[in-house]
Amino acid sequence: MKTKGILTGAILLTSILFCTSLSFSQVINGCYHNKNGKLRVVSDLSLCKKAELPITWNVTGPQGPPGNPGGIMLLSANDEPLGVLLEMGGAAKVFMESLKKTVQISIENGENLQGSQINTYFTGANCTGNPFAPTPPLSYLYSVITSRNGDGTPTHYIMSPEVQSPHFLSYRNVNSPYQCGAMDQIHSANALTEVTLPFAYPVALPLKFE
Repeated sequence: MKTKGILTGAILLTSILFCTSLSFSQVINGCYHNKNGKLRVVSDLSLCKKAELPITWNVTGPQGPPGNPGGIMLLSANDEPLGVLLEMGGAAKVFMESLKKTVQISIENGENLQGSQINTYFTGANCTGNPFAPTPPLSYLYSVITSRNGDGTPTHYIMSPEVQSPHFLSYRNVNSPYQCGAMDQIHSANALTEVTLPFAYPVALPLKFE
């Protein structure tokens, strides 16, 4: 949250300094340093260094009517709304209002980082039936989990907080080539519910703020 405060303050200060010389419709290009949180304005995003995240934003116009409470909205390079920015570092952590869950987006390749170390268990053979995940860290309950199918395509889940003990017959390996293996065990796990995200991974980079 400290990084968010630094970023927000830098954006507000930059907007004030440039508001007298830029029209309301002009876009500002900036480079956000991933480690120290410093933001600098540049004429072109290609001037950003390796340790900096290229971002763009518009100078705000006249005061409008009150809106819903919110924060900094994170957008893809294609202007897809990804969610409200919560944290910024090696990944952008955003909150999706539609699912009441968070996702982490890599600023290196636009992939989803959350849930990258969890095998998926199934009550049916050949990775069919109801999906489950071994009881993970508590933070995973509040996040969208991504699992890879045999062809590498992602499936997104949200996790139930209730721990159950079903009989599992198969599992999907988290590592490539994401093989489906057989098993015959009863143990504790959390049920997964498949969800569709309002955007696809990998998201188009560079990320933008609004």
